[in-house]
Amino acid sequence: MLIRNTNKLTRTIKALLGVGLLCGAGLGAKADDVVTFQVDLSRFTNALGGQAASFVDVRGAFNNWGGGWTLVNNGASVYTNTFTVVGAAASSQEYKFTYTTCSGTTWEDNDAPETVGGGNRRLTLVGGAQPLPVVPFFAPGVKPPINLVGANITIRCDLTEQVRLENFLPGQPIRVSGGPAALTGWGDGVDLTNNPALPGDEANIYSAVVNICGTPGTSGGEFKFRMNFGWEDTAINDNRTFLFTGQDQVLPIYYYRDQPIGPLTNGTITFRVDMTPQVLTSGFTNGVSTVGIAGNINNWGLTEMTNNPSLPGTAANIYSTTIPLPDGFTTTVSNWSRFKFRANGGWESAAIYGVGGNKDRRFFITGGDQVLPLVTYNDASLCDVMLQPTQVTISLHLTNGTPDKNGIPFDSANDKVHISGEFIGWPAWNNLLPELTNNPVGSDNYEIVLDLPGGASRRLQYKFGLEGPTHTGVDNESGFQQDHVSYVRSATGSYVVHAEFGLTFLPTFAETQFGNLTIGKASGGTVPVTWAGYPCTTLQTRSSLGSGSWVDLPGTDATSKTNFPAAAGSRFFRLQKRPLP
Repeated sequence: MLIRNTNKLTRTIKALLGVGLLCGAGLGAKADDVVTFQVDLSRFTNALGGQAASFVDVRGAFNNWGGGWTLVNNGASVYTNTFTVVGAAASSQEYKFTYTTCSGTTWEDNDAPETVGGGNRRLTLVGGAQPLPVVPFFAPGVKPPINLVGANITIRCDLTEQVRLENFLPGQPIRVSGGPAALTGWGDGVDLTNNPALPGDEANIYSAVVNICGTPGTSGGEFKFRMNFGWEDTAINDNRTFLFTGQDQVLPIYYYRDQPIGPLTNGTITFRVDMTPQVLTSGFTNGVSTVGIAGNINNWGLTEMTNNPSLPGTAANIYSTTIPLPDGFTTTVSNWSRFKFRANGGWESAAIYGVGGNKDRRFFITGGDQVLPLVTYNDASLCDVMLQPTQVTISLHLTNGTPDKNGIPFDSANDKVHISGEFIGWPAWNNLLPELTNNPVGSDNYEIVLDLPGGASRRLQYKFGLEGPTHTGVDNESGFQQDHVSYVRSATGSYVVHAEFGLTFLPTFAETQFGNLTIGKASGGTVPVTWAGYPCTTLQTRSSLGSGSWVDLPGTDATSKTNFPAAAGSRFFRLQKRPLP
């Protein structure tokens, strides 16, 4: 009885165990796969063919999309490594490859060919070892070469002058800030430190070492120094920059605000500006309009300038003022100071000689009283405007039967010739435009006389048009913006421009401002030289093309020919236009 009960109990236990085993078989089996990842980065190289990546990682759900699962280059730009991926059998996990340079981490794009349905790559666990196939790193938007390297850059600033002027005291903050990430991207910046144990002015040199990421041979990024939380104002009113070599660099020592160490000085600065271009173009009226100077020297306030209306000619258009150097500010020899002229409340552009984004002027302190060079307002050139009213005759050679752009011939008995251009503001083409007259009557010459005011441009852009019973419209000389361009080359009050009617096969009839230099054969001890002359343009010469200075021939200004003395050996010529008179 006891034995039977024991067997029954045994059967019951086995039955219960069987149930338990069946229940366990219904659960997902754990599969800790040993996975070998492989990615080809052979396309992602620098200019020398070396690998650009400093780290290559696989990131996915299995490591919370973080770094640390780093792959190793097998020597052929295929990065590989083996990791244990934990998960249930037949389950899938998403992942991507990344590579890292000094500029940051680059992720693969979505929709790599090996993905299923786009997006991330997918790994299905099989419960054993998995050597995945080699796949190319998928980032089609990245265009090699990738020449990014990191290097330690030492940046130094000399505050000696600021200490002397009592603008800076030891212990106050001095920083460098700029675009590169290492300089906080124009944020608070990086603190600079000095070595107070160094002798003399060396103790005023502050420095910092930052790691810059860049491409060798390009700009390392822009930066400026910040003293006492303010921003420095450089001599050119622009940010500093340097050429990045790709290796550790110690940059030159910069003076804060570009203020060098020099002896203190006092004195006055005389500013002068010629308003002739503005007077000639009716933009400025002596006795009514005002002009002044604003800059570092007067804390960018306005100091008015005066002229002498009793002086003859354009001399009455010259304005000047004298300002003393302020005590304790910009009063060091070799220091710079920026300024601009202001007419009628506006600011000039100073397009030619301006520095920095604002195109400010600047001068350097030489010590004692200074008279700055005479300049024109806005750096406007007196060479390109007529200094007096000028009568310009445009003479057109037009034969009977010459076709317009539509193939309709000119009928001298019934047609008229009109002109339009910049000198009248390019109004719409019609038969009310200025008309050329036949002079002499019956000839092939048609002309019009233009009375151009002083200050008008020497450059004339214009076009002719035929009006008559058979012509459609008046704008029929040539295509859109295929205009005549002529230059008034004379300094006198009259000039004649000769033109031909531009047929359809002549898209433009444009003169060069100056040029067409031609050298003839020597005769009678001289060499004839001719060119298209222009005001402020002179002929220059030298005996060697590769060495020596060009010698200016002042008597050739605004002329078009000369007979140069013939001499043994070579002689070279060129034309040079001065930017200002």
